[in-house]
Amino acid sequence: MSASKQNESGPSGGTRPSSSIGLEEISWPKSGNPEYDNYMTQTLGKFLPECLKALTLSRPPDPIQFLSNCLHDAVESEQYLQEKEKNLKDLNHFRKGKE
Repeated sequence: MSASKQNESGPSGGTRPSSSIGLEEISWPKSGNPEYDNYMTQTLGKFLPECLKALTLSRPPDPIQFLSNCLHDAVESEQYLQEKEKNLKDLNHFRKGKE
């Protein structure tokens, strides 16, 4: 499969990694500073490894813009999924209240 087929267009026109890439769980190299390690893991840990892999697969002419779009799209997707999950819980709670 070509690199362009492994990426999907994100909401802002950028590219985000497709779930079909099959990344294993990647963790940050430990710096020895727990505060730094926690910050990196919690803020970029989920998204940056996937975006860097997508960047190397697609080799875009503007890698900085590509990486920026990928990170923004990944965060927007995560926020959308969290909102969707919350709405489904609210709907289920509402339905149970009507029974």
